[in-house]
Amino acid sequence: MPHILFDPPSSNNGRKQRGGMTTLTPALRKRYMSYLHALTDRSSHEPTRPIVRRMLGIIFQTAIDYLETLMDHQQYRPYLEQIQVSAMEAIDGDEHDELLVLNLVAFQVAVLFTKYEMDHPAIILRKTIAKNYPRRSNKEIVEEYNEELQRAMRPNPVYEGILNQPDWTSFPSFLRYLHTWDGYQDEYVFDDYDYSTLLHITMKSPDYLIPMIGFVTLAELNTALMNRVYFLGLSYETDYVDGNINTPYEFYSHDVTHYKTYNMDCGQFPVLMDHVRAFFTFFQSKSMSATERYSIHFILFLMFHERECLLFKASPYYYNHEEENRNRNVNMIHRPSNLPNEPSVDAITAQSIMSVIKEQNLIEERLVDQTDLGTAIPPSYREIDPLDEPFAMRFKRPIRLKSDRVEQYIRLSAQRFEQLWKEFHEATVIIKGGRRRHRRQTHRRRLLQKKRSTKKAPHRV
Repeated sequence: MPHILFDPPSSNNGRKQRGGMTTLTPALRKRYMSYLHALTDRSSHEPTRPIVRRMLGIIFQTAIDYLETLMDHQQYRPYLEQIQVSAMEAIDGDEHDELLVLNLVAFQVAVLFTKYEMDHPAIILRKTIAKNYPRRSNKEIVEEYNEELQRAMRPNPVYEGILNQPDWTSFPSFLRYLHTWDGYQDEYVFDDYDYSTLLHITMKSPDYLIPMIGFVTLAELNTALMNRVYFLGLSYETDYVDGNINTPYEFYSHDVTHYKTYNMDCGQFPVLMDHVRAFFTFFQSKSMSATERYSIHFILFLMFHERECLLFKASPYYYNHEEENRNRNVNMIHRPSNLPNEPSVDAITAQSIMSVIKEQNLIEERLVDQTDLGTAIPPSYREIDPLDEPFAMRFKRPIRLKSDRVEQYIRLSAQRFEQLWKEFHEATVIIKGGRRRHRRQTHRRRLLQKKRSTKKAPHRV
C-alpha cells in the first residue's frame, strides 16, 4: 500500500509526507489522480488505453528524473528506456489488456530500481541511519544495518529469475516469465512467489489494482477500497514499511499480497460487503463535522484495511458456518455472487469493533506508536505517556502515547460509526419494509374482495 497520509482535523502532524524522494509534485499528482479516476470509472465509455498511456508517461517521467539524481545512473538508463519503448508498444497495440500492461510495467520499474539498490547497498545504510539517528549509537546502527542488508538481499527466486532473463525489459518476455509462476503454491512461500492475482486483474475484473506513486490520504484510500480499487505502492527507492526495510520490488509485491489477503477474507462476505459499500455512499452524502467524518474514515480503515473483515469473522454466526463459507470461496479473483451463511448486519456495533481492536492488540502494538498508527490519532487525544519514558530511553525509541486516551478516541469513533450504521440500516429497512407492508395490505385487500364476491355453495347431505 502506498504511504498513507493521516491528517486528523486541526493537525499538522499528519502533513508530514512519508516516502522519501519517490513522490509526485502537486501538479503531477493532480494529473495522475484525474487519470486514475477516469480509468476506474466503470460508468464511463471513454477509451481507456489513452488514459493508461498518460499514466505510464508520468511513471517514466518521474522515474527518469529520480534516476538522474543517482550516481552511476548512466549504466541503468538504457534499461529504463528499453522498458519504456516496450511498454508503449504494448499499450499502443491490442494484444494485451491495458490494466495488465500498467501493473506489470510498474513492476518492471520496481525491479530496475531494486537492482540499482542491490548494487549500491550503502543506500540501505543511509536509510538505517535516518531511521535510528540520534536514538541509537553508531555500533547499534551498524548492527541493524547488517541485519537489514542481509534480510533485504536474501535470495528471491522470482526476482533473480527475472534478472536472469536476457530480455526482461521486454514486456512480452516479462509477462511470459511471470506466467511460469502463475498458481505456484508452497506452504511457506506462497505469498512471495504467486502472481496469479496480478496477472489476472484486467479491465473486465470486478476489482482493479492500480500502481500509486507517493502517498494517498485516508479518504482517498477508503473511497478507492469501497469502489473495489486497490492501490499498489510504486517506490523508486528502498524505504521502511511496517518497521522493515522494503526494496521497491518487495514494496510492490507486498501490496499484491495485501490485496490477496483482503480479497480472500472479505470475499467470504459478498452480501455484507455490498451492504458496507452502500453504507459508504450513505456516509458520503451525510452532512457532518470534519472531526466526525475523520473518525468514520478511521474505523473503516481499521476494519477493512488493517484487519480485513475480521469484524465479520468475530461474529458467533460466522464460526458456526466457517468451514462452509471457506469451501464456497474457492475462486479468489471472481468471487461468488452470494453466500447464504453470513452474519447479520447487526454484527457491526461499537462493542464488536472494540472487541476486534483489543483482540488484535492494535492499541498496544500500533496505535500508541508515534512512528506508526499513532500519527492517525487527533492531537487532542495524542498525549505522551510519562510512564513509558524510561522504557523509551532504554530501548531508544520514541515515547508512546497514553493507551487510555487512544482507547477513549477509538471507542468514541466506534460509537459514532455504530450510530451512523444504525441510521443507514433504519433508512434501508424503512424503504424495504414499506414495500413489504404495501404488498401485504394489497394482497389482503384482494383476498377480502374475492371472499365477498364468492357465493357460498349449498351444503349437501
